[in-house]
Amino acid sequence: FVSEGWSIKTLVREIMVSRAYQLSSEFDAAQYQQDPGNHFLWRMNRRRLSAESIRDAVLSISGKIDLKQGGSSVAHYPEQAISPNKNEKLEQNPSEFRRSVYLPIVRGNVPASLTVFDFPAPEMLVGNRPVTTVPAQALFMMNSPFVIGQAQATAERLLSEGKQTDRERVSQLYLAALGRDANSSEQAEALQYIESLLKSDSNSDKAAARVKAWASYCQILFASTEFRFLN
Repeated sequence: FVSEGWSIKTLVREIMVSRAYQLSSEFDAAQYQQDPGNHFLWRMNRRRLSAESIRDAVLSISGKIDLKQGGSSVAHYPEQAISPNKNEKLEQNPSEFRRSVYLPIVRGNVPASLTVFDFPAPEMLVGNRPVTTVPAQALFMMNSPFVIGQAQATAERLLSEGKQTDRERVSQLYLAALGRDANSSEQAEALQYIESLLKSDSNSDKAAARVKAWASYCQILFASTEFRFLN
């Protein structure tokens, strides 16, 4: 570090090209027997995605993400729009679907999609974020209007491809959400789940019931541990 002129960029590059940093998190029973705590770094530890990454991933899969770069995320608010009353929420705004890096972060009014996944308090200096696993996170993925809305948008996006079979849609969803194809067991479970919802909702409009069933399954994948953790 000193010999490279105290260059942080060089240090980061040295870490990132190292063998230890590039290891897979794949489990190995033999290695686990010798070093269950991974003290000698025989694999990369799994890590949960940051709050921003989870939000952006959901928006990307639904096709709603706004990839516009630059510009202010608060300039459209009139003067005194941000109230000191913590119970008063900001109105829906043009930055709703922008990447998280462009979200307006207002003290006492941080979006729930960030705070529930350990986004730090804006008024605090935080060098290292805590990583918690709490019931509120699962409840957010089940009940949040944001997650429900993006699950529905994802379902509509999948069903807009009229020439695809349901098996192909399941494969496409798995590739988008989990970065891998669904195995035969997961394919069968997905199709069985969707079919059961369609049968229980047989009196509704068929097209609407189909979107609803697929949206429910999309939300299941969003709420899965595999979606929120990086291997």
